[in-house]
Amino acid sequence: MRNLLILLCCILLFGLFLFGGSKYYTAANNAGYCGVPAKSLASHPWKVTDGIKSVVDKSDIFRFAQSSNVPIIPDVTNDGLKEVAGYLKSNADKNLTLTGLYESSENNKTQFGNLGMARAEAIKERLVQYGVGNSRILTKGESSSIDFDNGKELYGGVNFKFSKAVQAKPEPVKPAAITNVATLAISDGTRFSTKTDGNLTFNNSSYEFNKPLPADVKQSFREVTTYLKENPAKMLVLTGLYDKDEENTSILPNLGLARANNVKKAFTNLGVNSNQIDTKGLLNNNLKFNNKILTGGINYSFATKSETVDPRIAQIEKTLKIGPKYLYFETGKNRVVLDKELRSYFADLIYYMDRNPDSKVSIIGHTDDQGDAGANKRLGQKRADFINDYLRKNGISGKQTNTSSMGETSPIESNKTDEGRQKNRRVEVKPIIK
Repeated sequence: MRNLLILLCCILLFGLFLFGGSKYYTAANNAGYCGVPAKSLASHPWKVTDGIKSVVDKSDIFRFAQSSNVPIIPDVTNDGLKEVAGYLKSNADKNLTLTGLYESSENNKTQFGNLGMARAEAIKERLVQYGVGNSRILTKGESSSIDFDNGKELYGGVNFKFSKAVQAKPEPVKPAAITNVATLAISDGTRFSTKTDGNLTFNNSSYEFNKPLPADVKQSFREVTTYLKENPAKMLVLTGLYDKDEENTSILPNLGLARANNVKKAFTNLGVNSNQIDTKGLLNNNLKFNNKILTGGINYSFATKSETVDPRIAQIEKTLKIGPKYLYFETGKNRVVLDKELRSYFADLIYYMDRNPDSKVSIIGHTDDQGDAGANKRLGQKRADFINDYLRKNGISGKQTNTSSMGETSPIESNKTDEGRQKNRRVEVKPIIK
């Protein structure tokens, strides 16, 4: 009886080897793939190229479980990652962009804006372990229609693309001394960066950047826009630079702040939420003008949005509720007279309306009674449009403003004196705070 049982066990083991051995790999044969169908393993080769040059050619690739950013990396694939790292270390003029894919229905439990970026970051971490510099690997996420193997696993899921590296300039001893440069570089540490060979330019004493926006700069702006949309807790900080000898032609306290607000408008036109952009002005007397043209003029940085209530908003709201502000014009001209108090008022107004998109402002043009009434009506409208244009170039949405003209029909002083007529030549700016 005992011998019969031993015989049956031998037959059973032989049968399992004969009929099941070709179907499954074992842990001894392929560490990390115990119980995975051999057909499935053989159908996921991994190739990475740089143009026509082959960098990796392996029989298998890493994979991710659905809704996970933790890669499962078999030995043969790990060897491939080492080859990628070796290629980058041997080619200092190359950078690598990793684009992680994700399905919109997947559950993102990571700290990153989407699961694709988290997957790309996981592969980047492995390459960094093999000696590649952080700054040479860029990561991003891309939503895609994904076929999960057996409905549960994503094979690959990260695309590799090599590009020519932009050689970094050596750090100056005093960073503030060199602030306007020919190339544009925007970076959020190791999480995001974009570079171009071009940059914005400003005319001396102008707060509007010269148009059209260079194509490579616009592409970088689009990449920043995508990054901000994927990371709503992030804020882009634009610091506009200006020289003491420049004339402030804007409505704001300084030309640097006006330049930052003008660039902010370019980002909001691309779809960035205005409350994800903060603007500042910085006096810098080391700016270099070439034929009265300033290249750059904007510093870019990132910050984390505060979740606390902004105390400045409540204070500004109190000021705005006090009543309208009057802007005065020279006779027959659209040139507005601004003092420090008015510039500060408009900086606060723009700040408030940025963070309260439902707020409105009424802009009404007025004139004195000199000349034809119809012409004065048109002049009042031009003056209102002039102020409206100022506000729109500095970041306020056109949907938040309403312009009209009263011409000479609503004086606040007598038109019989020069002083009275001067006060009647005005634009009334009246915020509508609910």
